[in-house]
Amino acid sequence: MKKYLFLVTALLLTMSMSMSAQNNNRRNDSRRGMNNRRSEQMMRMTPQERADLMAKELDLTSEQKAKVQALAEKQEKERLEQMEAHRKQRDMGRQNQVARRDEMRAQRLKAVEEHNAELEKIIGKEKVEKWNELRKDVRDTNRAGRRNPVRSN
Repeated sequence: MKKYLFLVTALLLTMSMSMSAQNNNRRNDSRRGMNNRRSEQMMRMTPQERADLMAKELDLTSEQKAKVQALAEKQEKERLEQMEAHRKQRDMGRQNQVARRDEMRAQRLKAVEEHNAELEKIIGKEKVEKWNELRKDVRDTNRAGRRNPVRSN
């Protein structure tokens, strides 16, 4: 009788440890999925949402908001065209990957400078500086969170 009791106890212990390990993996997978969904939502703001956010944060007039939205729509169209062109180049192979990366960075910096110049014409230098400072704060907060993620069980 003691042998059976020992075997049943060992079997139950083994099963409980196995189930516990599986639950931990599922919990981690669901966290990853949730973070991916959240980051996708945060990254992809429509031009309308961007204009609304800027109008709220910078107290823009309705005319300025309309111009900012038009600028954001133009920027979004250009960005999508560039992404498509880079995807086609990416399929060519990895021979000149570093050169393409440097070229993309240079194009991105140029586009950001042009965008800021156009934005400055619309809303003024002070508001552009305030907007860039707000964006920098958000970017720094996001980067700090990625480096030191808070784990909650």
